Amino acid sequence: MTTFGNTTNESSSRLNWKNVKGGSKFTLPTPGRVTKITALVSNTGTSHAACNVMGLIYADSSKALKGATAAVAVADNQAKGAVDCTFASAVSLTAGDYYLAIFGDGTADGLAFYNNVAGGTSGYNSDTYVGGPADPMGTLTASSVLYAVYATYTPDARNLVAVDVDDTLWQILAGDDATGWRDITDECGGLVYSTVMPGGPGSASFSLPADVWGLGYNEVRADSKLKISYAGKTPWSGFILPRGVNYQGE
Repeated sequence: MTTFGNTTNESSSRLNWKNVKGGSKFTLPTPGRVTKITALVSNTGTSHAACNVMGLIYADSSKALKGATAAVAVADNQAKGAVDCTFASAVSLTAGDYYLAIFGDGTADGLAFYNNVAGGTSGYNSDTYVGGPADPMGTLTASSVLYAVYATYTPDARNLVAVDVDDTLWQILAGDDATGWRDITDECGGLVYSTVMPGGPGSASFSLPADVWGLGYNEVRADSKLKISYAGKTPWSGFILPRGVNYQGE
């Protein structure tokens, strides 16, 4: 499992999350499936009482709700500590910017959400908990604090497959059998089809899209060759493995 967000044990906090949602913007570097959101909170402020919170993910660009966890109970007078908000099923996200947020119910007056007083792109707004989180997120009261919240996710493993279409045309597909395949030949800078032919050796160079980081090869002849560079990493080159055998890159 991997995380993105702010895992620091921050000391400042914002009090009173009664019918309020909010959080900070973070970048997910690769496609992945988020399983939980963890927030650093306490419940000892004025009018503190037992309350519930849920974790939320909103897309930065559209402010669309991408996922909401089940309610998590926060005990009355609970000391500062991490609270895990787990999704009923993993939330699949593409690489990009997202708000990781919490949402307090109608008794979250005494709840404190910890943060760094600077360094973030954050915001919050009022929202009625019993109606569920608004979608889209709505206008935020902006802040530069950086909330102590992070997401745990599993990066998607993406295979790259060179497919022999008709002995003269080759396609490069990205994906896997579970999520499906998409043609990224054009995104790879236009593979020179004639250089990767049955009976090689031949070679072709291209760059992979940023959201494709796993590498695998099948359905090409073992004596053909590809040279691959991706995400600024050192190019890998070598003979294509026989059909049915995959090479998985880092």
